[in-house]
Parts: sequence; structure tokens; C-alpha cells
Amino acid sequence: MARILISGTDVRQEQIAVRSLDAGTAWATRWMRERQAALLRLVAGQMPLAP
Repeated sequence: MARILISGTDVRQEQIAVRSLDAGTAWATRWMRERQAALLRLVAGQMPLAP
């Protein structure tokens, strides 16, 4: 089972059954690449500003 536990405006939690660890890793990598811009915005919104 592969689970995405990140959620935000353009990102939602997901869960998928996979046949192996390699298949789960590949799926998670594709998921991340497809949402890279949204993930960067989400992280930037949570980072404290530098002094």
C-alpha cells in the first residue's frame, strides 16, 4: 500500500495498492513529479521566513 499523507490547496491525500516496493516507489516518484510545483508552493507556505 502506498499512501500520500500530504494535503494542501493543490495536493490531496491519496492511497493506492501496489504489487511491490519497487512499484510503490515508482508510483510515488511519478506522483511527486506530476505535482512538483504544487508541493514546492505548499512547502514554501509553511517555511518560516529567514531573519
